[in-house]
Amino acid sequence: MELKRWKIAQSDLSLAEQIAKTLKVDPLVCDVLLGRGYENEEQIQRFLEGSPTFFDPFLMRDMDKAVARIQLAVENGEKIAVYGDYDCDGMTATYLVYTYLENIGADVFFYIPDRDGEGYGLNKGAIDRISEQGTTLIITVDNGISALDEVKYAAELGVDVVITDHHQPLAALPKAVAVVDPHRTDCESPYKNLAGVGVAFKLLCALDGDDGWGMIEHYGDIVAIGTIGDVVNLDGENRLLVKEGLNILKTTENIGVSALLSAAGLDGKPVSSEMVAFGIVPRINAAGRLGKTSKALELLLCEEEERAAELAREMNELNQHRQALGNEIAAQVQQQLESDPRKRYQKVIVLQSDQWHHGIIGIVAAKVVERYGKPCFLISVEGDEARGSGRSVEGFSLAEALQKSCAYLTRFGGHSLAAGFSLYTDDIPLFLRDFYQYCDENFPQMPTLTLPIDHVLEISEMTIEKIKALDALEPYGAGNASPVFAVMGAIVDKVYPLSGGKHCKIRFIKDDDAFYGLYFGMSPDRLEYAPGDRVDIAVSCDISIYNGMQQLSIKIKDIRPSGICEERLFATKTLYDDYRLGRKLQQEEKERLLPSREDIALLYRYLREKRFVSFGEDLLFVRAVGDKMDYGRMRIALDVLCEMGLAAQVEKNGKILTGAVKNPQKVDLGKSKILAALSITTQGGDGNEK
Repeated sequence: MELKRWKIAQSDLSLAEQIAKTLKVDPLVCDVLLGRGYENEEQIQRFLEGSPTFFDPFLMRDMDKAVARIQLAVENGEKIAVYGDYDCDGMTATYLVYTYLENIGADVFFYIPDRDGEGYGLNKGAIDRISEQGTTLIITVDNGISALDEVKYAAELGVDVVITDHHQPLAALPKAVAVVDPHRTDCESPYKNLAGVGVAFKLLCALDGDDGWGMIEHYGDIVAIGTIGDVVNLDGENRLLVKEGLNILKTTENIGVSALLSAAGLDGKPVSSEMVAFGIVPRINAAGRLGKTSKALELLLCEEEERAAELAREMNELNQHRQALGNEIAAQVQQQLESDPRKRYQKVIVLQSDQWHHGIIGIVAAKVVERYGKPCFLISVEGDEARGSGRSVEGFSLAEALQKSCAYLTRFGGHSLAAGFSLYTDDIPLFLRDFYQYCDENFPQMPTLTLPIDHVLEISEMTIEKIKALDALEPYGAGNASPVFAVMGAIVDKVYPLSGGKHCKIRFIKDDDAFYGLYFGMSPDRLEYAPGDRVDIAVSCDISIYNGMQQLSIKIKDIRPSGICEERLFATKTLYDDYRLGRKLQQEEKERLLPSREDIALLYRYLREKRFVSFGEDLLFVRAVGDKMDYGRMRIALDVLCEMGLAAQVEKNGKILTGAVKNPQKVDLGKSKILAALSITTQGGDGNEK
């Protein structure tokens, strides 16, 4: 595993205690918020109290036009199509607009494009089919902002289009009857981060003349699911939507949602944004990813408990199938990276295959980012066409990168941290040429994956009362993540396998006290730490119920050796990657990478003592030489040792083992081609001149 940067928030405990006393909350709550940029008591109070009202939907540009055209269609009995999307946000938005219009007597139906055959957004074939049914108005939800040609085509067929979307517009807007999108540069909406379902909610409020509270009572549970599912920031109005929606979800009257909770084993469990994000959303998304969108919408619309239970079971099975496919793709991704390590050294990891399901690759790309700390695109090749899906890290916008290198793309879109595209298979090399050129010109050093830490937690703070006080920060989600704490200098005591070795539980000792942490997704044989290791741990904490009793539950987010020097680790990582890719280095860069004979000897002595180590290069750096040289020099030193037959890296049982070769022949480092290529050309230096 690649080690992550930890960004530990700066604490002002005295200020936190002062504000906490006034607001009558736990100081830990205020300390977390101060660390997240809330500067004073007023800002913290405003966050904790939340927005008391919903903003006027008519502040959104073209909302008046959208309402007028829809009301006219309803009054005249026109056939209306609600055109949605196949993800959780799109399906919940479709549910909102469709059910509302049906309830007021409109002649309405919904249309969700097939992910496999049609792809995302409006397309001319769908418009043809919709028009043939006598439809005169299409209302898009969660799509349409970039459909310039498609809207024009619809108009030629006599079909008006009202667009509701939340994605970033292009330079030109579609010439629709109305274009409602908070990201329009001329939109006066006071809040910009609504999900697609949030924009649909504002449309319903405008149509009904409602201030938001009536609509939230009817649709709050569905709005919360869609908003959480789209991973938009849970601040401002989104925070209010989700907070109220989760309260309604506790006693939801939606038969389909109730059935899905039961099928997921969540019936009766505490309702939280995390439960929605990991329990409900993946099951709805699985239907869309695997071409069964109709099942998800049928479930949301279902009014018969027996049929709802049957559909919920099917969606649970789809989710399990989706997980199995994801595991298969992840294994193939790992094989590609091991067979061609150069791909791992690119600023953005890009891999492709004709065996990958395009609906699953985005999930796997997120796992690649987590493991290697770099942005990733995976491309699914399907004959003459290919589709890519990517995930990124803070500081590198995939949407902007695609915009700047889109000459060979047929479609693209998304956000800074998640995006997708389509193109012809033959154009993949040309696209990658432009894409990597953009990366090289604009990101000489690619941002790395960073783990924000809210607070350094002491053992004395690990109490039910202390952690329960953090409920004041909920609901959690994008922009308001569940707090992550650091526990520094703990000793690994024992490791226990869980669920047949899929996960593990670790017993730690700190200050003569013991505590346990659950490390989901980490098997004991993959864990790179052993009893006796002193480590720093990043954890989240919550309260669970066991045998009717509350207990503190600690979940491990990350582990790293205690006292790590981040600067030495990360300073030359990108430079080493450039070296491995064959980029021509400047003399100064060569000097930064060039190890001395003492550096090489230091690493060799460590490997000779340990024989073989099963952890990755990051941990090798920390444990062997972390306070003696930079990461790039250590990697070059290792390359030289392998080149000269003094060390080797071999694969065994899926692990890469690194170690000193037993009884090696005496070698002359002066014959190393690696050192020769990096050596300073003038006399002087460390004895490695050639």
